Amino acid sequence: MIRHVLEPKPIHSLQMVYTSDLYEHYSGLLKSHSKMTASDLSRQYCLTIRPDGIENQLAYAEFLYMNGYIRELNIVMRKFDFDEDIVFLYEVMLTRIHLGDYEFPEEWLDHRSFTHPSLKCLHKFIYLYYYYGRKKFSKLDQCIEICDELLRSVNEPLVHYYFQLRYNELLFHHYWKTNNPLLARRYAYKIINTELSPRKSTTMHHSLALTHVFESYELAMDQACNALHIALEYDLPEKDEIRHRTIPFIAALHQKVEKDMDTPDLVESAHLDLARGDHDLAASKLKTLTSLTPFQQCYLGAALGDRNELIHSRERFITEYGDQFFAQLPDFYLNRLST
Repeated sequence: MIRHVLEPKPIHSLQMVYTSDLYEHYSGLLKSHSKMTASDLSRQYCLTIRPDGIENQLAYAEFLYMNGYIRELNIVMRKFDFDEDIVFLYEVMLTRIHLGDYEFPEEWLDHRSFTHPSLKCLHKFIYLYYYYGRKKFSKLDQCIEICDELLRSVNEPLVHYYFQLRYNELLFHHYWKTNNPLLARRYAYKIINTELSPRKSTTMHHSLALTHVFESYELAMDQACNALHIALEYDLPEKDEIRHRTIPFIAALHQKVEKDMDTPDLVESAHLDLARGDHDLAASKLKTLTSLTPFQQCYLGAALGDRNELIHSRERFITEYGDQFFAQLPDFYLNRLST
């Protein structure tokens, strides 16, 4: 069953004119090993076997990057003298992660063009990541057809698998942040049902929980617990975010707070106080912060019963974050004030 996840669908098989050695190796391991073991053995394979040609190099780079093997990616690109265009694009992605989108120089992408179909597709993805980091979510609307066309030209199955995951993830975040949660969930489940990385599965269950947060306490908490279960099983760093922030956030929002529920996170601790009706304590904690995010301003406005703070928070969600989904949070508390 797992091998079938990697295999291209029949509609895509005609475009696959090359099969990388890594695809064959990884697919074979998945038939007889756990996902984590197959991934680790494939990581070791990448470190020891020289990839011949651009298709094999791309498969190595994409596998290592998408599985979070960043140190290994840097090693193999230099050890095996990767194609300069591959090195350029993956170093751009790594630099973007390090610097953040506001420091990332957009002109790096404007002065390079690529002829290889997979590199052209990756180039477009990096543009979209850049715009998303700057909260310009409308850019995907302009690029959907281009991305579809470029995906249809990717000619190696392992790279196509990871590029399809990238595309589905972009669509998920686009529909989520533009407040279309039903469409967002469709792409979340596509990722969950085809994902081989426990870390990515954790991330998607986590995000899926948040898409339910205004509609259903039960569905939101179930997905958050699913994410926490995977994170704890594989000892992933996301476990602290889920345990100390997301689960208290869901509980506090729906005022389903157990007596012993607590968190070391000051902001969500104030949110729990708010849910318990201790508005003064919540406000005193939030006032220790030197500057407030829209989330924090929302909590403070709710604690103070200040409708103007809540309205301003909603405006900031849209103008600063480009987030129409969480712009509903101040309205949630405005309605609670009214009742």
